[in-house]
Amino acid sequence: MIEKVDITLLYVEDDVKLRGFYSEVFQNKVKHLIIAENGEEGLKAFMNDSPDIVLTDIRMPVMSGIEMSRHIRQIDKKIPIIMTSGSSESEFLFQAIELGVTRYILKPFQHEHLELILDQTIEYILLRKAEIDRKKELQEIMDTQKSIILLANIHGVERVNKVFCNVTGYKTLEEFQNNHQCICDLFVMEEQENYLNVEGFISSMKQGTPSFINGKKVKMYCNIHQEERIFLVDITPFVRQGDFVVTLTDITELEEEIKKNKEKDYLLFLQSKHAQMGEMISMIAHQWRQPLNAISASSIRLSMLNTLNDLAKEEITSISKFIQKETQDMSQIINDFMNFFKPVPQTSFVSLDNILSEIRSLIEGQLKSKGIILIVNGEDIHTPISGYRQELSNVLINLIVNAKDAFDGKTVESPTITVELSLKEGVCTLIVRDNAGGVPEAIMNKIFNPYFTTKEQGKGTGIGLYMTKRIVEEILSGSIEVYNRGGGAVFEFSMILPENQNS
Repeated sequence: MIEKVDITLLYVEDDVKLRGFYSEVFQNKVKHLIIAENGEEGLKAFMNDSPDIVLTDIRMPVMSGIEMSRHIRQIDKKIPIIMTSGSSESEFLFQAIELGVTRYILKPFQHEHLELILDQTIEYILLRKAEIDRKKELQEIMDTQKSIILLANIHGVERVNKVFCNVTGYKTLEEFQNNHQCICDLFVMEEQENYLNVEGFISSMKQGTPSFINGKKVKMYCNIHQEERIFLVDITPFVRQGDFVVTLTDITELEEEIKKNKEKDYLLFLQSKHAQMGEMISMIAHQWRQPLNAISASSIRLSMLNTLNDLAKEEITSISKFIQKETQDMSQIINDFMNFFKPVPQTSFVSLDNILSEIRSLIEGQLKSKGIILIVNGEDIHTPISGYRQELSNVLINLIVNAKDAFDGKTVESPTITVELSLKEGVCTLIVRDNAGGVPEAIMNKIFNPYFTTKEQGKGTGIGLYMTKRIVEEILSGSIEVYNRGGGAVFEFSMILPENQNS
């Protein structure tokens, strides 16, 4: 048994025999068959039942098929109408053409011929229904999205979702198009980086090459929020050639959050810088204490010898040279301090031993006072590497100071901090390790968190290692990890060197 097609056919025929014969044929073909004896009945049935196809005779009492079709066309301009006629008068044919009749069949006709025409029309209806269902499903999918969605091509916008209507304040796409030529009319011009160039957008859409604007931002007035909002633009090709899906995602809150995070990051940077500067000043004070004491003692000696009238010229020269040397050493410490904080934004070639020499001159006094030995290993320590000099210095000083502080409150035989550098296959690996007992496993995964510190209140900010990790990952494009080995903590930092690096 042939499965019936799920469509509705309106069959209008005044001839009783023909109507009876074809009613049985059509009932085996379609699920819903509506039968009418004249145009008036047919028009009423059309109004009540909304059929998919109309098959009608022309000459009928009360109302002709032509007149009925004229009324139907006023209601539905697309419904297929098949006309049959026993007259070959050209007047009927011309009227049928004017009405946009789908097929015009002259009686008598072969039964198979009418069935073929009806089957072709049914196939067209099924394809049209499938297209309508597809568009309906597409619209439902679009309407579930939280972003503005537009289907567009070089001719303009064809379909929009509910969010578009809510944001723009227009109820339908047609209403919007009656007031605007393009959605660009709603964009607020912004001359900032990463914002969409409206002229470029219009030009690219007309040329069918809009992908280059993906990731750009636009400002647009939002009817829902009654304010300007920031949207991220994304355009992807659709199924048909030349069609595009334009997505505008509201990122206003995200932009505000990014701005707040940048402000927080800047505050953290300042805190880190101030904390590091405070640490450096403490180091300088420690480094200066011994030469200042020596200079003071030399000054006292000069004064005593002068009082005793026992001040020889050679003694004055010797003490003067000693004081001069000590002040020069102190001046060099200040120069190292200034170089350490001097902005150097561009990359340059620098050797690790030069950086360590500056750090050693600043921190050596504190290390000696605690009995800590600083060891530098690795044949590559003297090899110049390409990188941000100041950032590398910051990373090293933070890691060495962190290792120094790890010995506080502990009794360790031969406390040692070891710095190692290796260059292998285009990768620079820097290791700072100590023998202070290591990092407790319970806090290992927190050690790079902002404001996390194991020091007593007031003695640590908890941002040194956090900023070190940020510098390594975001500026030096490297990675850093911490683990325990050989009775101490190991901080290992790696970064890929540029291709032109001479290793």
